[in-house]
Amino acid sequence: MRVTSGAAVTLAASLMVLSGCSTAGEDAPSVPVSTSTVLATQESADPDAGASGERTSAGPAASSDGGVDEIRDGEWQIGDAGTVEFTYADGRLSLGAITGADGWQHRVGDEQDDELTVHFANGAARWKFEVDLDSEGMEISKEFTLTDADAGIFEVGDAGEVSFSGAADAVTMGEVTPREGWTVTSRDESSSSVEIEFRDDSGGKAEFEVESDHGALEVEISQKRRGGTPA
Repeated sequence: MRVTSGAAVTLAASLMVLSGCSTAGEDAPSVPVSTSTVLATQESADPDAGASGERTSAGPAASSDGGVDEIRDGEWQIGDAGTVEFTYADGRLSLGAITGADGWQHRVGDEQDDELTVHFANGAARWKFEVDLDSEGMEISKEFTLTDADAGIFEVGDAGEVSFSGAADAVTMGEVTPREGWTVTSRDESSSSVEIEFRDDSGGKAEFEVESDHGALEVEISQKRRGGTPA
């Protein structure tokens, strides 16, 4: 996410190794947020003028790695936070290498034969990567959370783009633009929160939510996909 005011956010492809794991059930680690980290695309906007303005990058790259476009094992890019590798064999999941980008910490939340969860944290920004197995197949998801967010334009994984304006005590939704192959399936708005859901015809689901939380705006973006297990 590219952000030009407030918490600065972008996706980076160049990564550095971070160490650090802890046991399941602990809160995600917290470190000061850098000015070139976090999710898909946030654009600065005048709260009284709506979510508009020139789109500019606030970091070293402007790629979007918040999507889940297939069911596979191997290495996955988790936004600008880092990478996670896992394998699937003989009906079991195995966690491989975890690489964190500069400024990010990570921990393993779950590491079981049928469930893997890895958390990344950098100040106000959080990423979670999760893989689940059940009798119907595999589900892979990425979830991004940004606290103390600013109004702007946000990419919702591969599914589309949304914009909103407002401040901590009020939120006004702007444009919602699904990408080709995706459809907006629900839209729930109030004065203090907005929820948008997207779906495609191949098991993909993406959600965008912004709400006022204790005097600040919190944005949560997720995308997941369900399908058969990798060959």
